[in-house]
Amino acid sequence: MQEPAAPDCPIRRFEIPRAGGGKLRFTGKIVARHQLMPRDGAPGYAAALYDARRGEAVVELRVMHRPGADPSVMGWRASSRAAALDILLSHDAADDVSVDFDPEDPGFGPAELAARAFDLRARIVRARQALLHLADTLAEAAGEGR
Repeated sequence: MQEPAAPDCPIRRFEIPRAGGGKLRFTGKIVARHQLMPRDGAPGYAAALYDARRGEAVVELRVMHRPGADPSVMGWRASSRAAALDILLSHDAADDVSVDFDPEDPGFGPAELAARAFDLRARIVRARQALLHLADTLAEAAGEGR
């Protein structure tokens, strides 16, 4: 669901919790946000792009690994909207895909191990495509052609 901010969106204070503790605090307004639900073994993503005071931009990324589980939250400050979107795209979605098998398990034969590795690779590709789609959608909603 794409949600561009209304032109009269109020400027307010935001706090984005970040993994490892600490919060990214800033004053600004939401420019665009978008969410992609988990699908085909790839995680779900929610992202928001903010205009912050002093001409900066902030991008927030929430990774939903499993339904019902708390999302991982990341936030980055940048000099512009375009720079914030570049930072979002520098996130490697492969880190968001969980490995659901133990490659050291002696119970796996070579064919089953290869099939599971192929499935893992396919889920990584889907996650990377989802993140690219998310960034493109935010850019479009914010008027930042990519």
